[in-house]
Amino acid sequence: MTDCVGFDLCGLDFQAYALAMFRFIFLCFVCLTSSASAQVLLTSLDDVVQIEVREGWRDADGRHFAGLEVRLADGWKTYWRSPGASGIAPRVQWTGSGNVSAAVIHWPTPTPFLTAGYPSLGYTQDFVLPIELAPINPAAPIMLEAQIEIGICLDICLPAKVNVRAELPPIGQSDAAVVAALRDRPSAGRGQVRCSIRPSNSGVMLSADIPQVRALGGDEAVAVEILHAHDRIWVADTSVSREGRVLRTQTEFMRPDDAPVSLDRSGLRFTVVGREGAVEYFGCTGR
Repeated sequence: MTDCVGFDLCGLDFQAYALAMFRFIFLCFVCLTSSASAQVLLTSLDDVVQIEVREGWRDADGRHFAGLEVRLADGWKTYWRSPGASGIAPRVQWTGSGNVSAAVIHWPTPTPFLTAGYPSLGYTQDFVLPIELAPINPAAPIMLEAQIEIGICLDICLPAKVNVRAELPPIGQSDAAVVAALRDRPSAGRGQVRCSIRPSNSGVMLSADIPQVRALGGDEAVAVEILHAHDRIWVADTSVSREGRVLRTQTEFMRPDDAPVSLDRSGLRFTVVGREGAVEYFGCTGR
């Protein structure tokens, strides 16, 4: 869950955005040398990705649940809130919106895939991104304006910017697609993650044991995120191995200015993603 208060930038891994964008652009440059690039460059952005607002409804507590419906052309993919070291995290700005004091994006479970051979997490087909909005005046409509930046990939990768606007009524009707996407979020894991942190040549290395008893199927992936970070920190690709009822994962955290990296164990989120869903854990204890 990502909070965006006062229409600030919204998108997990915001602290790593600059480095991720650099790597993403490099991958785009490499992919653009492929034979498919000429055909794709002739395709308009609207033929590749379309985003529309689902108006949603307002509950008894005054919260408004809406959604961003993202439609992708066949074969195209886009990224989850924590896309992996080779991807680019989505960013959303609410500049221009009216009657909104805060917005929360609820991310549905992603799918693991490869971007130019690097592991990524994202969506490989159409999906709905639920948004929970807090209106200033619960009895009045919400004027929603969003500026969305996402990375989209086929044989090549392209940055996409899409602007959407909609008036959300103060009552509305429950939307089955938004409800289904809310139910598709990662579930809460049981047990406590145990981890160790040690200095590395570039920052700090994190090793963690996740008590994931039930395998989620396929090649399980783990995303490790820093919540509420104030400094830009880049997260390297995460290695994953299973030993019985425990998933072992390792990743490295680095800062673009080579400054020391400090991690708060309680401020980490671990999300295990597999073919059958996702489970998330908050914080870790020493091991």
